[in-house]
Order: sequence, then structure tokens, then C-alpha cells
Amino acid sequence: MSTLILLLSFLVYSVNTLPPKGCTSCLMVPVERHPHSGGFEVQKVIDAKGCFTQRLKCRGNKPNADTFVQFNQGSSGFLAHGEQEVKLECTNDGQWQFAHSGSESITVESMACLST
Repeated sequence: MSTLILLLSFLVYSVNTLPPKGCTSCLMVPVERHPHSGGFEVQKVIDAKGCFTQRLKCRGNKPNADTFVQFNQGSSGFLAHGEQEVKLECTNDGQWQFAHSGSESITVESMACLST
């Protein structure tokens, strides 16, 4: 009887300690700091599909400031007037992806929030 309990305990422990896979394996995307960085808030949550998503809220340094969300050390990004919220999705390959409406998705390795 005690051998069975020991075996079951081992199996439960092993299952609970397996490394994450697929869309739950992404680590937080590093946020770059710059002299003109705006205020930002980063949150990592699990979506309805059970996958990680990461949200970045980018705020200007003063009211009515423009904000620039930058990806991968300036290789891409976009400018907007006022606060922006960006949503990244963790893929089954374990990479963060950003898809802006109507454009090609970007693999994101770092991001920044800049303000005018």
C-alpha cells in the first residue's frame, strides 16, 4: 500500500514540475529604458485559450503628449497621440508576437515606450 502511495505522489510531483511548453513558455519581454521613456505598465496574463499574453500600457510624460511604442531596439514601432496599449501573444513556438490591425505580425524580443 505505501509503495502505491509513494508512486502516486511521485507522479503528481513530476506532472506539476514539468517545464512549460508552447504558448505558456514565453518569459516577459524586456522593456528598454531611454532618456525619453514614457510611463509604462506591463502585465502578463493567461487568455481564454490558456496562452500567455503580455500587455504594455504606454503613457506620455505630460498631458496630450505623443507616445511611440518601439520594438526590437527601434527596428519597428508606431506613433500615436496619447496613451497606447499593446497586446503581445505567446506563440506555440514560445515567441512573443504583435499583430497590428491590417499589417504583418512582428516577433518581439524587446520593446520601449517613448514620449515627446
